[in-house]
Amino acid sequence: MIHLQNICFEIEKFCDVKLTSSEHVDTRPSRIARDNEDVAKLSQWLSEHNPFPKIDVIMSIASVIVGGNEVNCHLSEEIGRDMISKMMGEKFENVKFKRKGKLVTLASINSFVKICNISIVVDPHILFHRLCIAKQSDDDLKAFFKCELSPFPILLFTGESMRKGTNSSLYTSFSTITEDVKSEGSQYVVVDCGHLLHKIVWRQQATFGAITDRYVQYLNNKYGQDIAVIFDGFPDDDKKSTKNCERLRRAAHFSPDVMFHEETVLQYTKEKLLANECNKKRFIELLKKALQKANICVQQAVEDADLTIVNTAISVAPQYDYGRVVGEDIDLLVLLTALASTHSNGFFQKCGRGKTPDSYYSTTSFNHKFSNELLFIYAISGCDITSALFGQGKNKFISLFLKHEELLNRAATFLNPQATTEQATEAGENVFVALYGGDPATQNLDELRYHSFVKAAAKTKFSLARLPPTTDAAQLHAMRSYHKCKHGWETKKIP
Repeated sequence: MIHLQNICFEIEKFCDVKLTSSEHVDTRPSRIARDNEDVAKLSQWLSEHNPFPKIDVIMSIASVIVGGNEVNCHLSEEIGRDMISKMMGEKFENVKFKRKGKLVTLASINSFVKICNISIVVDPHILFHRLCIAKQSDDDLKAFFKCELSPFPILLFTGESMRKGTNSSLYTSFSTITEDVKSEGSQYVVVDCGHLLHKIVWRQQATFGAITDRYVQYLNNKYGQDIAVIFDGFPDDDKKSTKNCERLRRAAHFSPDVMFHEETVLQYTKEKLLANECNKKRFIELLKKALQKANICVQQAVEDADLTIVNTAISVAPQYDYGRVVGEDIDLLVLLTALASTHSNGFFQKCGRGKTPDSYYSTTSFNHKFSNELLFIYAISGCDITSALFGQGKNKFISLFLKHEELLNRAATFLNPQATTEQATEAGENVFVALYGGDPATQNLDELRYHSFVKAAAKTKFSLARLPPTTDAAQLHAMRSYHKCKHGWETKKIP
C-alpha cells in the first residue's frame, strides 16, 4: 500500500497538481467512531484470550484446540518456499502438489473424519446445525444439551484459566459525591498498597533505599500522619491461594529472581521486577521497614487485603471526622458500600491517572436500592476468585435485578451464613435462568440451553459460549460464589 502512495505522490509532482481532501473516508467522524469501537472490541477480545500463552504446543487462542505433531501451519513460509522450488523449471502441465505436502491446520487435525482415506474437515457450527436435522426426536437433542459439548465449560473458562471480566464497568452504577473530601477536620486515610506501588516512578540507577524513601515522602506530603498502608499477604503454599489464578494471569512479563537490599542499585524496570512474585515480596518487606521507621502504620493481610482495608477504615472512622479509603479497584468501593452503614462517615477516593482527577464516593453512592445484595452480584458476575460469564457483564446483572426484583430473595440466600448447599445452588440456577431470558418458575437450565440453541441454529455464526451454562456448571459456579460471600467477605454490616 505504501508503494501506491509513493506512486501517487510522484504523479502529482510530475503533473504539478496537488490535492488534499478533507473528505477522505478515513477522516470522517463515522469512520473514526467505528474504528474506535473496533479497537475496543479487539482490546476486549485480547484481554479474554492471551495472544502469547506460555505453552509448548500449537493451540488456537480462540477455540483453545490443541494440535499434535502433525500440525505445521506455523511453518507456512518454509513449506511455501519448498513448493515454489519444486515448480522451478517445470512446465505448468507437470506441476502437481501432493496432499501430504500441504499445510495441516488445527481445524483439520482436530475436527475431521476419514472417508476413503481422505481427511474431511468438519465445521463444528455446521455440525451443530446438522444435529437439528439428523436427530430422531426432540428428546434426543434435549439430551445432548445436558452435556457441556466441550472439554470444559467455555462459558466460564478459557484454555488457560477463569474468564476475566471488566470489573471497572461497575463504576457506572455509582454516583460521585459533588463536593471533594477536604483536608479540613480530622481524617484517617487507609491506602491500598496495590495502588501505592504503582504511584511512584522508579528512577533508573537509584538504590532501593532511595526508592522506598520516595514512597515515605509521597505519603507524608499527600496524606499527613494519620495513615495506614495495608499490604496483600502471600501464603506459604501459594497453590492453595484463592488468588493464585489471578496472580498467574497478571504475570504477563517474566523476570528472574533478584536478590537486593537497600544499597542495591535498580537494574530492571518496576513492571518487570514486580512481575516476579518473589521479587515483589522482597520489595514489600523493604517498604514495610521504611514505612514503620517513619511511624506510618503498616498492616499485612493474610491474603487479599481488600477486606482488611475496608474494615480498618470503617472501624477507625468514628474517631475522626471521616475515614478515607484510597485506591483504584472497584472491589474497595463494593465492600465499603455493602459493609458500612448508610450513616457511616467513610469515603472512597478513586485516584485518577494522568489528567483524570480523583473521584470520591460515599457509602450511599450506589444508584440502586439493593446495596445489600451488591456482594452477591459482584461475586457471581466474576471477581478475583470467581469466573466471569462470557458476554454477561456486571451491568447486565444490575439490569436483571432492576427488572426482576423477586430475585433479590434469591440473592439473600448467598448472604445467609446458615444457607445449605442445596439452597445456594437452587438460588444460583434461578438467577441464571432469568439472566438468559427464561422463567425460573417453569424452566430449568438444560431446557433453556436447548431452546437457546434452536433459536441460534439459523444464524450464520454460533458459539457454544453464548449458551446458558449446564446445570452442573451453574451449581459449581454458585457454590464458589457462595463461598466467596460467606468466607471471603464478612456479610454483616458494621455500624
